Amino acid sequence: MRQMRRLGPLLLAACALGAVAVATAQATPPSFYNCVRSNSGGWEPGCLTQNRGGGYERTLLAPDEKVTFSSKIGTTELVGGELAAKCTGGSAAGDTNGPTEVVKIVAKLTGCELVGLGCKIKSPSGAAGEVVSVNLKGKLGAVAEAEAKSKTGLSLEPESSGSTEFATLEGTCIATSHVTFKTTTSRIIGEIAPVNTFGTTGELIFKRSGTAQVIKTFEGASETNDNLEAFGSKVGLEQLTDNLTYAEMLEILW
Repeated sequence: MRQMRRLGPLLLAACALGAVAVATAQATPPSFYNCVRSNSGGWEPGCLTQNRGGGYERTLLAPDEKVTFSSKIGTTELVGGELAAKCTGGSAAGDTNGPTEVVKIVAKLTGCELVGLGCKIKSPSGAAGEVVSVNLKGKLGAVAEAEAKSKTGLSLEPESSGSTEFATLEGTCIATSHVTFKTTTSRIIGEIAPVNTFGTTGELIFKRSGTAQVIKTFEGASETNDNLEAFGSKVGLEQLTDNLTYAEMLEILW
């Protein structure tokens, strides 16, 4: 069997979750808002309304303001020209970092193996089939409506540059093979929803078309983010279920 080289992009699907700063063509980029008590005593529809005496209003997150979030990840697939990998579930957690960024995202995928080969994939410290990501960061941005109904994306990439070994192959795979993640090149964008409504839950969706990502870049960006690589070739990543839970009411507004 061909020696495996890279499987880093699999971690990016956890999405739990965010990217190099990417400019968009929008005058007002999508941003995180929370709902805070109003000094004026007014209140806004969609914000907290149960205590109208004090009132609440929509407020842009302050620079570096942290709101913790977690996610429950469904099936994740990574498909190349000749080989494919699949994880049956997982979880992730991280923080917002001001109005447009997320940081310190760590994702753990479970039930990971090479499809049809019986080869379990694992992180050095994990059990068989467990893959734990490096720290990831991300940023909100506008995407084409043809690529995402919400027209809003969250890009994810490693916080640190360089090449990091995070997983090995077991079972019938070559025992000495290492799966490495080239953090200098990999970036992926998923659709984040809902937008323009307050809540404590949301979702992050990654879709592929063959071995390419459906969302290729933020609108107005010069570079293409469709550059995931594993098995020594280009791959597409798909994760249709990643349910987000925020520690407080948030709205992605733009």
